[in-house]
Amino acid sequence: MINGMTDIKTDTMIAHNLRSFDVGQMSKAFIENDTYRRFPARVRWYHEVLSFSPLDKDHITHDMLDNIAREYIHLRNPHALCFAVAHTDTEHTHLHFCFSGTEFRSKTTLRMDDPTFEALRYNIERYQMDKYPQLKNSIVYWNKERKKNSSKVRDKNSRTEKEFQTKRRLKGSLTEKEQLKQTVLDAYNQSQSVDEFYSMVEQSGLTLNYRRGKVNGIKGKRTYRFATLGVSKQMLQSLNKLQNRWADIDALKNSSQSPDRER
Repeated sequence: MINGMTDIKTDTMIAHNLRSFDVGQMSKAFIENDTYRRFPARVRWYHEVLSFSPLDKDHITHDMLDNIAREYIHLRNPHALCFAVAHTDTEHTHLHFCFSGTEFRSKTTLRMDDPTFEALRYNIERYQMDKYPQLKNSIVYWNKERKKNSSKVRDKNSRTEKEFQTKRRLKGSLTEKEQLKQTVLDAYNQSQSVDEFYSMVEQSGLTLNYRRGKVNGIKGKRTYRFATLGVSKQMLQSLNKLQNRWADIDALKNSSQSPDRER
């Protein structure tokens, strides 16, 4: 420990409504739980990431990550199956969550519309601001809200304004960019590696765009980078790290605690 700070090199792991940290057992539980849904699955599980600013790294503790992760699960849906793990060995500490597609042994899905997802982001940041004010650099959405409220003039030539006008002309229907973003994010939520993500994008009928021999987005009526569609480079890097993490967790299965107790 340094200056009494809790050592966070040991990753936080939470198995919520699951009986084991064993990868095979968790996979079986997720698949079995999905059989309770009414219609065939479009999304069997959701991969979500909660990231913190590198400027706050020295203030983050193991207990803090555990607490924030559990609060996020509670806000997202406490009746879901969820495996959560923290990555503390990168510049920006972050939490990975894998949520089931439906509530435990239920046909109720965990799909969120845009307003619900936005409320979730604001609520977890409000909790973080109230309980851990020292993480002041890791506030994103409330800072955007303050900037938005303080702005008196809207830039008529901005991309946001153009998209707003396009959507208005389409009388509320989704623009091409919004449709592509929804498809790409669905593919990301179902993927466990970058290669799987690219494959699912192509299976959705989209064409990958290459630049200098590397995939950097998709082709529609115009070319869009993945970052423009909501999937950043960090998120793609996290997919590969998540795949490696599953292998690490499998090696820990013999040291897991009682299967009847939530960890």
